Amino acid sequence: MRACCLSRKWEEDAESNCEAKNNGGDGDDLWLRPGDAPPRFDAPDLSGGDELMQDEKNIRTLQRHRNALGTERNLLAYHVSGSSDPSSPNKQQAHHIPCNTTEGVLIENEFFVGKVIFMYKPHGGLEKGHLGHNHPYYRYFRDRKRFWEFRVQGRFKRAPTGDLYVGIVLKDFNYNQAVARYSTWLKGVGMKLVNYDLYMSWGDRLEAANRPDAELSHLVTNMAAWDQIIITPKGVDPPLLQGDFRGKPVNGQNLERKEMGLAAYAKAVDEVFRCVNLEDTFTMCFWGVSEVIDLLGWDLKMMKTRISMARFFDDDPLHGVMYEIERSPRREDETNGERRQLESTKRYYLDFMFWSNSVMCRRLPQAYQFYDAAEELERFSSRSCSATGKYETARSDGQLHDDTGAERDGTNNQGGWTSWMGAVKWSSIRGRSADKSSPT
Repeated sequence: MRACCLSRKWEEDAESNCEAKNNGGDGDDLWLRPGDAPPRFDAPDLSGGDELMQDEKNIRTLQRHRNALGTERNLLAYHVSGSSDPSSPNKQQAHHIPCNTTEGVLIENEFFVGKVIFMYKPHGGLEKGHLGHNHPYYRYFRDRKRFWEFRVQGRFKRAPTGDLYVGIVLKDFNYNQAVARYSTWLKGVGMKLVNYDLYMSWGDRLEAANRPDAELSHLVTNMAAWDQIIITPKGVDPPLLQGDFRGKPVNGQNLERKEMGLAAYAKAVDEVFRCVNLEDTFTMCFWGVSEVIDLLGWDLKMMKTRISMARFFDDDPLHGVMYEIERSPRREDETNGERRQLESTKRYYLDFMFWSNSVMCRRLPQAYQFYDAAEELERFSSRSCSATGKYETARSDGQLHDDTGAERDGTNNQGGWTSWMGAVKWSSIRGRSADKSSPT
């Protein structure tokens, strides 16, 4: 009861704060201004060590991840494993993915195991970032137009037998509202700018949203959405996930859409995923829409115009997903006979939840149990992404420990990080309990 009341009070306070900020009607006040502190979850300041209840500690975990990113615009990212937490059976596990690390963060669910890297330029550009030339990916991004990229490397634990989809699903959206006219207009404009076979749905709304298997909002396509895929056979070293693949030979089959052309690339990708070898290592990279979707600023950039994504989901994260739906009978137009993408028909191989740290997303601690990544990665990411962020470790007694006195120029600890990261070998998370931190 105590946790329930605390959680309700925290959400009501946060909601009233959000309403006050939205009096102008355009949602722009949700964004950080230079020197402003990031939005905070207004959880009560409780003490009591081990007496802190799980919900309170969960809120603090998410707040620590925000604090580590400082006042600069950055990205919060999590791998949703699909499993519920034993201590909170109504919540899914969300494992933190610190960004701009130079080693992959371990991920695993029922169908896929591997590691992931989220890399991006500072919001003001490489030269304006606090690390300057010492940014971990300065050399990689300096002659590329893309603003961000994420990479996944790992093995399938189940060979897909159905159709695979990649894209965005709004799992945490409030569907008790009709589709806005502005959203309908934007869909019409956006669909004219892409050449993919997209499936786009607003999802079931209002009363229909309360059905047991209501459809969520989707923007998905086939596996050709990945910009580059490298398939490395067993017994051969896969490429370094943080490496630069351009112009360099890699072991295995290297498919890149820009080099092959869309038609040839789509055909080759379809052949690969029609018969997945569970012993192969797949390295999959995505950056294609980074010039259109400003994740750090939470903006859409269309026809030299910026449109705030807060107009559509100012309190909701995006889920970048890869899932399978069993094939149904084909129709004459060669599309899937049952186009509705229902959760009951899916197997999620990847589910990455992410949002700008300038967005509140205040309901998430009630739906997800948040976990830390390895401490070395958390610390490295904070220094890479922010000059003002304060990394805090969580002790078993629920108290916080400040990362005070740490140098943030990105140079003095590179040797230590490199040697530690070189020793890390991605493997099953279940086999490495030290890498899977307990919820705090």
